[in-house]
Amino acid sequence: MSSISVPGEQPGSYQQRSGRIREERTRAMIVAAAAAVMTARADAGSIGELTMSEVCAEADYPRRDGTVGPIPKATVWKHFRNLGDLAAAVAEHLDAQRLRVPEGIIGLAHPGGTESDRGAHAESSRRLEVRFAADNFGIDELVDQYDDATRRDDRADRLYWAAELSRRCLGDARSSGRRRAERARDWAKTALGLVDASSKIECMIGMRCARTATAAETILARNPGYEPTALSRIRTINETAAGFARAWGFALQEAMAAYRADTARALCEEDPVREMRAVHTIAATLTDEMRSEADDAQPSHDLLDGDDVAVVAEHLCEVEVAYASHPGYREVFGTSMSQLKRSMPECFRLTAVTTNRHRDSVEALLRLDAFAQLISEDGVRSNPAALEYAVDDYERASLDILRTARCGPIRDVLVASYLSSKATVQEHRAGDAVGEVGRGVGLPTGLSPSPIALRGSAIRFNRRAARVASGRGAQSALRGIADEACAELTRLAPDDGDEPSGVDADLGDLAKSIDDLILIAISRPNRFSGKEIKRLLEIADPLYYYVTTGRN
Repeated sequence: MSSISVPGEQPGSYQQRSGRIREERTRAMIVAAAAAVMTARADAGSIGELTMSEVCAEADYPRRDGTVGPIPKATVWKHFRNLGDLAAAVAEHLDAQRLRVPEGIIGLAHPGGTESDRGAHAESSRRLEVRFAADNFGIDELVDQYDDATRRDDRADRLYWAAELSRRCLGDARSSGRRRAERARDWAKTALGLVDASSKIECMIGMRCARTATAAETILARNPGYEPTALSRIRTINETAAGFARAWGFALQEAMAAYRADTARALCEEDPVREMRAVHTIAATLTDEMRSEADDAQPSHDLLDGDDVAVVAEHLCEVEVAYASHPGYREVFGTSMSQLKRSMPECFRLTAVTTNRHRDSVEALLRLDAFAQLISEDGVRSNPAALEYAVDDYERASLDILRTARCGPIRDVLVASYLSSKATVQEHRAGDAVGEVGRGVGLPTGLSPSPIALRGSAIRFNRRAARVASGRGAQSALRGIADEACAELTRLAPDDGDEPSGVDADLGDLAKSIDDLILIAISRPNRFSGKEIKRLLEIADPLYYYVTTGRN
């Protein structure tokens, strides 16, 4: 087991522990309600005149009877001595949720008190302001802040800066190098060792650090020799995170941490049934919570990251492709797999994401998955007319390929399946077109990808999937599927998988075609309609995303 302590039973009787948890939840609801009031006032520029009485009157505070209304003043005064204390708690709450902290709230966020307390209050306020300026610091400056907190023996400040360093060192989890991942993991472990399990804010920071450490260990696990160690550490880290979440009633985050821990254990023990049960449990939990959230008038503050739901959706697709013929598959999923996958986009309601990027990516992956399932049915791939209908009916394929650029090896396998099907259809049409030339119809005009290029691209996608997929669990099966598909495509066209020659010339032709399309578009006599603008944005946004992700 890890040296990281898992929060267990708190001291005192059951009644004392229950009372403490109830008071902490009351305090959290006060802070959440006050955050909405203060943020609105800060945006309106009138936060300087805000009083505690106005916060109480303007807040939407959930009462025990299910209604929403002002906060009782006595309840606020029980938890906060003055407006500065409340503003400090609001600032910490917003920062823990990775939300913007308005300058006006930072200005209020200092304790009140007598004249003799001013020096300590000023220092506390200064440190708080430095924290909220952390995004402007480089890595070395963040290390200096951590060292300064160490000299002052300020454990809470050390925790904050270690957590910030872990987040910044990791950067983009998909493209971080090994050295950055190691630094991120080490800082996250340092932060986890500083968490006080009796503090809700610190447990929230600890859960965030556990996600960072998991992402870093996942990157490091790409080295097969280190993979067993990484999986063991991922399990321990997420057992710790589940303990943090359980101590404060964050049921969703507890379930997500338990899913990561169970999956790591399944991969370490090479147990497919445990892996299937882990993803089924979290998918069913998210679906049930999403439905109860839709019926609940009061939104939950137990929110996940967008990546959390995206990872579950990918894992569902991987498990279905890899284990559909496994004896335990029917026992675990029964007939629920299709419903679970369809519900995944709606589960983004349980996340703190403010854009549709993750949801669009998951919806695109599910469409690619649906297409692969369609053409795998008996008689579709062997029937040229049925295959052509399936390919033509999938009108959003190109955009879906772009939108899923950040997904794992399952996406590469699905894209390769589509591209090989498209190549077959193009060959069939080319044969028909040659016959039409003699009757004066002629070959098709305009941009049209060649079957050779499509099949070569399918081979490269399969090769990449086989190269980056883990050698354990569902991804191990995906690696075998990709190898078999690659061998079959190479047998049909041995030269298709080679790197294409004249890449610069091809790119020049493509750029010229885009330039011509732009000139045609702006020379139109009429303005674009709303529907046309939406269509163009649907094309441009994923293209930009694909080019800038580093996965093209």
